[in-house]
Amino acid sequence: MPQEIENKCCGQQKCVTTHTRFQKLCLDPDVLQLTIRNRGDIRNDREDNSSRSFRKASYRQYVLDHYGYLGKGNRKVCPACVVKVVRCHYPSQTDVYMEFRHE
Repeated sequence: MPQEIENKCCGQQKCVTTHTRFQKLCLDPDVLQLTIRNRGDIRNDREDNSSRSFRKASYRQYVLDHYGYLGKGNRKVCPACVVKVVRCHYPSQTDVYMEFRHE
């Protein structure tokens, strides 16, 4: 990962990405499609089914499951193992990815 803050592991003996719960909540395309629709409905956004949108939904799902609702401006870093698996499942066509934003 490009930033030091992003270079952290989940810290579990068995990586969080191997858990069934992670696979279902954070990687399942049907679950992610529903979260994208739900967020779009709340924010009155157009539906976006791009890989980028699926990656962002996946990260949000992980953070929500792991930390609960954080609120505006309160951000948490996804472990590098989570980012790696999500990028593998929903790759960027240009191989360019957004870094963690602190604000």
